[in-house]
Amino acid sequence: MIRMNPIVATPVMRRWAGLFGVIAILLGLGSVVAIFGRDELRSWRREWATYQYLAQLDLQVFIERGSNFTHPHLSPLRLGKPLDELDVVFDYDFERAEALEKRLRLVDRRTVLAEIYRRVCADCRTNTERHLALLKFCRRASFHNALQPMWRDGAMIADPLLLLELGEQRCGQTSRVAVDLFEAGGMRGRLAQLACHVAAEVYYDDDWHYFDPGMFSGADTVFHADGTIPSYRELSRRPTAIDAIPDHVEPLHDNQPLGGSAEYPSSFYFARATYTSPACYWIKTATPEQAKTSRNYGWELIEGREADWDLNDDPIRTAPGAPLNPRWEIVGKRLTWTASEDRDGDLLGYRVFVSRQPRGWCYGPDWKPAMYDACTQLPPAELGLFTTTTASIDLPDDLPRPFYVTVMAYDRHGQQVGCRLNPRSIEMVAE
Repeated sequence: MIRMNPIVATPVMRRWAGLFGVIAILLGLGSVVAIFGRDELRSWRREWATYQYLAQLDLQVFIERGSNFTHPHLSPLRLGKPLDELDVVFDYDFERAEALEKRLRLVDRRTVLAEIYRRVCADCRTNTERHLALLKFCRRASFHNALQPMWRDGAMIADPLLLLELGEQRCGQTSRVAVDLFEAGGMRGRLAQLACHVAAEVYYDDDWHYFDPGMFSGADTVFHADGTIPSYRELSRRPTAIDAIPDHVEPLHDNQPLGGSAEYPSSFYFARATYTSPACYWIKTATPEQAKTSRNYGWELIEGREADWDLNDDPIRTAPGAPLNPRWEIVGKRLTWTASEDRDGDLLGYRVFVSRQPRGWCYGPDWKPAMYDACTQLPPAELGLFTTTTASIDLPDDLPRPFYVTVMAYDRHGQQVGCRLNPRSIEMVAE
């Protein structure tokens, strides 16, 4: 038997091999262009880039990125400016946005959006269920940050895939993402210009249905008695129904308790006094081909239409802020805190939740996306749910230790409309 010695590639041989490889590739591409044409080659490249993107698509990545509130990639401080020097409209991390745009340049947005729609709605049987599934996804996949995704020229970023990759979106951007997702799934959508807020509306089952992905947590919404979701026009006829939806303010990047008294949603949905410009709908008019070739997926081509919902002259209503600075005066018994702010003066008191178990989420830098569900629920209270009209309470002496305590304010308007969840205090523990 004859044994063959292996061929050892010298540096010179490797250089020649590399040169011949490049020449072969260029000749091959030239042949492809000659045979199929430049348009066909460009189409093939887009299909391949889209295929590669879909192969690694993971919706959980979008969800965790958009709900990881305290991660450095969402901090407005990443720009290297103090918060009081930031322009919250035009300052942005332009290099990051441009790098993402370059990486996603050949990916077909509509194909990806249709796949996201399919996966989010995979277990849904009705259009209402699809509505709720997409509402939950959009809310978790977007963080309403102090920084608004912008281009260097001062134009707002509206590319839906880029916004999902960034994880931070203002209300007008996450509502555009929602409209694009519904459109990719075969449903018409439009934007609703409210007072200092932009939401969406989607058409299915022969009617319009309001869709607000940019204000609330969880997947709560308003329903009719028959289980359907109203339009803005229908909702305006019972405006305070929206005030029952819990937690209508997301945490900030530092995830500190929200001590300020925020307006109830009905005020900037339908109170005439909050409007400085006309209420209207915005309809995207770009064709699919125009959207495909547009930097902002066709959102530069829109037209306005007069809103058909009713405005009212009701007073501005505000919800109480979180009770701040809870502390033990007598260890494990008397708990005191700074009274909650409530600008409309209808604060009724506080609920004090006492449990053997922690509530499952925290303020501050230790936040994790896995805490999201617990943050949208009332704290456990199997050891007792106490009420007080003052900013202190004496807890029973016989509570088993350790026990955990959360304080939450409530007001008259919230009680009348059925609001069950307001901003809560930090969680205290008695060891």
